[in-house]
Amino acid sequence: MRRVVAMALGAALACVTTGQAAQAQGGWLRRDARLDLAAYAGGSYGTDWFTLRSPAGADQPYRPGYGPIFGVAATWWATPHLGLRGHAAYVASDLPDASSDVIRNGSFGSNQYLYDLALSYRPWIARASAPDWLASTYLFAGGGGSTTSVAGAEECARPYPAAVCLSTRASDATVGAGVVGAGMDMYPMSRTVTLFGEGAVHAYSAPVRVDEAAGARRHLAFTPRVVGGVRVALGGRRAPVRPAVKPPFEPPHPVPVDTAPPPRLTPEPPMRDVRVCIVHAGTLAVVPARVNAAGDTLLADGRSLADAYPPGGEYASGRAWFVSGTALARDGVRYEKLGLPRVLGADELRPAWVEDGVPVFVPAGGGAAEVVYLPTRPGCEFQPYQRRDVALKVRG
Repeated sequence: MRRVVAMALGAALACVTTGQAAQAQGGWLRRDARLDLAAYAGGSYGTDWFTLRSPAGADQPYRPGYGPIFGVAATWWATPHLGLRGHAAYVASDLPDASSDVIRNGSFGSNQYLYDLALSYRPWIARASAPDWLASTYLFAGGGGSTTSVAGAEECARPYPAAVCLSTRASDATVGAGVVGAGMDMYPMSRTVTLFGEGAVHAYSAPVRVDEAAGARRHLAFTPRVVGGVRVALGGRRAPVRPAVKPPFEPPHPVPVDTAPPPRLTPEPPMRDVRVCIVHAGTLAVVPARVNAAGDTLLADGRSLADAYPPGGEYASGRAWFVSGTALARDGVRYEKLGLPRVLGADELRPAWVEDGVPVFVPAGGGAAEVVYLPTRPGCEFQPYQRRDVALKVRG
């Protein structure tokens, strides 16, 4: 049994030790798949299931101890951050032993099955400044069950005294279980296949019946595990990636001297007066400006429009949640992106609320808004968002 455990742990640690080589593959972990399928192998350890009192009056704890574990998991990602995970695992172990046993229970092997449904969360998948290993890190927590299967014709497995009964019927050896854990991708094998490492702890009531009057006590048991395996990503959708590094500055090439006579100067065309729609202090405003011959828009005080009202201030175009297509939520109503940005007049909209520093506008007519608008850049360009229930009716 110990040799099998060592081999399973070796398979898990092989994924972890290749993590440093993956640093040269910059950006490969920034995929955002709709579905992840995974298979793994590793090692586990079962804590105390029950305690018996010896004839000498000392308490003897009985535990399964070390055992190899093999499992599969599937995660459906509803958003780049949040997903639903289904998991099942098989643990091959001995029947619980006491450390003082002269003859081990290795000949009375048991099969333990762990299964659960959990929520998975990737807190750093959309953070451009996070390193690749951190961007792929996921956390999960959920609940399910544990079933222990022991061979035997009798109702209770032996060699335990009558004070303890480990049922040979799987239905009587099934208990509820909870699980928490974390994992990360370690090394890319292709664009969709990666090696990963994972650690978790399963908690459950020991699947035994005890006679407390005879000095037996049942425990809350834990099975921690460390595993490694292969993950396959399906469904093409990509999360925001780290911005590309600009190339180093190159000195300009020498310009040959032109000995030809200077060209005749032509007078510059006059500047053109315009009125520009902008977002300022959460409201829409129209400011007078002038456009010069180079196409630059200047305000009356000589400042450029981009300097006076930078696009990243009260505009959504620079927000990570806008780039990734995250829906808006307001008073229990979800709004999803609708089509491409469009230009509207300043008198057609009124402010409704502020989302992460970006004002959200609704039609000026009043009433319940089926479509809301987020400003994306100066010039009254807005991205519409439609209420989810309205979008479903249109699609249906």
